[in-house]
Amino acid sequence: MATISVELTGDRTYRVTIAGRLEAKDLKRLERACSHALPHEFVPLDLNLEGVTAIDESARTYLERLRARGARVRGAPPAATTSG
Repeated sequence: MATISVELTGDRTYRVTIAGRLEAKDLKRLERACSHALPHEFVPLDLNLEGVTAIDESARTYLERLRARGARVRGAPPAATTSG
């Protein structure tokens, strides 16, 4: 299970920090952490993935969709793993 924290920065960007193993079962919590930024056309979101140790394909796909909407991603997640 991933640890997810969120903070609002001075420039009104939501910074979400994720650590640990990010899997499909974490996506509801991640979506909740990003919820204030999601209604915007261009997401004012900064994702810090530097502490992510593993990621499954569902989580990777979700992060790619956030990036396509304008979220900034710091730290490349490791190669996708199979949930099990």
